[in-house]
Amino acid sequence: MNPRQREFDTMAARWDEVHPPAEAAAAIERGLALVEPLSGAAVADIGCGTGILLGPLLRRLGPGGRVIACDLSERMLAIARERHPDPRIEWRQGDALAHPPAPGSLDVVLCFDALPHFPDPRATVRTMAGWLAPGGRLLVWHDIGRERLAAVHREAGPVLADDLLPPPEALAGTAVAAGLEVGLAIEDEESYTFLARRPAGG
Repeated sequence: MNPRQREFDTMAARWDEVHPPAEAAAAIERGLALVEPLSGAAVADIGCGTGILLGPLLRRLGPGGRVIACDLSERMLAIARERHPDPRIEWRQGDALAHPPAPGSLDVVLCFDALPHFPDPRATVRTMAGWLAPGGRLLVWHDIGRERLAAVHREAGPVLADDLLPPPEALAGTAVAAGLEVGLAIEDEESYTFLARRPAGG
């Protein structure tokens, strides 16, 4: 078993106690507002964890939308499935990059508080860019600053100690090389936001 999968499986039962969803609610609303309109959209929630995005996201999607919800942790995904038994969700357990959506099939790709846990975050952004349809949006965001997040991961132990976010300008360069237009690449002590879009004609 992947060491990160083992680590997050172990943490799954107490995850929402350690990371209360209510504390992330404002950040979630802020992020989803950046990728509107969402009605009828095809969306991927990469690193969905216990499903923290899914309630607010499903409310915006309407009956015609759909979500691919993917997480490495089987136990976290089980919690998310129990909370959100919605036929609009396709559940995928495992490495999102090993079992990707079809190229050009998604309107929105969301990655909230998850990108550092991929072995190569910049390569992950490059791969996710390929899933976007023309006009599609890619959003990577955190409700904590990059330096504070690094400290949290160091304190979590050896498996997560090196799970770091690259500077947003590094993601910007990767996204542009993958054919995207960058809308936001900003950070401060309290947040990190990267937003890019595939041109409507490309």
